[in-house]
Amino acid sequence: MSLLAAFKDKANKASAALEEHSKKAASMAGRMAKSSKLKGEVLLLEHRISEAMRDFGKEVYPVMASGDTAMQTACFLAAKEKIDVLQRELDLKLQSISELRDEASGGAANAP
Repeated sequence: MSLLAAFKDKANKASAALEEHSKKAASMAGRMAKSSKLKGEVLLLEHRISEAMRDFGKEVYPVMASGDTAMQTACFLAAKEKIDVLQRELDLKLQSISELRDEASGGAANAP
């Protein structure tokens, strides 16, 4: 093999390695961006759940003071329905974050 051919071969290998590393870096950056977005959404959902619980307390206190158990139950069920929807959304976001983390750690384990 001539010197020029050897140089071209090494250059091609280096180029391929650089391309592979660039793809991995882009993939990691994409996962980080998705994870950051999801974490922001998690914070928002946690805030909305806390807010719904706080609103429930403000709504149910006067009802409890009046002793109207039917209205207490209605208030609770309405708040629970709203909170359950938010909690399911939160659980999905947390699952997505976990999957991204697993994907990243799996990719790191398979790296050369």
